[in-house]
Amino acid sequence: MYRQGNDEKFGVHQFSIRCVSITTSEREIIAANYSHPFRLAISGDKFYWTDWRTLDIEFIDTATQVKGRLPIAAATRRLYGVAVAPEECPTHTNVCQYRNGNCGPGQLCLPDGRGGRTCLDGDKNTN
Repeated sequence: MYRQGNDEKFGVHQFSIRCVSITTSEREIIAANYSHPFRLAISGDKFYWTDWRTLDIEFIDTATQVKGRLPIAAATRRLYGVAVAPEECPTHTNVCQYRNGNCGPGQLCLPDGRGGRTCLDGDKNTN
């Protein structure tokens, strides 16, 4: 898992959460000595993961080193995933956002990631 604007990769390894720099290969342990961390989600300085032994979502704030656990009352089996939703929607825009990117009727506007777009005719571009 990558953190936006960062050149580090984060992951669960044995009983810890670790990161490795993509450019320098330097390694760092973010959190250690947990029972069985499985999936990971990151929001700013907070790392959240599911734990297969406690059946909770656990977290650490890397800025303050505050650790905690979010009990899941209905969890009777392993939690396979965790996701973090922002408090507010990001303010990103794209060329297809308004008037379908000025594509024709019956066409689908697809942003190309470089500020442009492609207009696809739904009837002619099927597999």
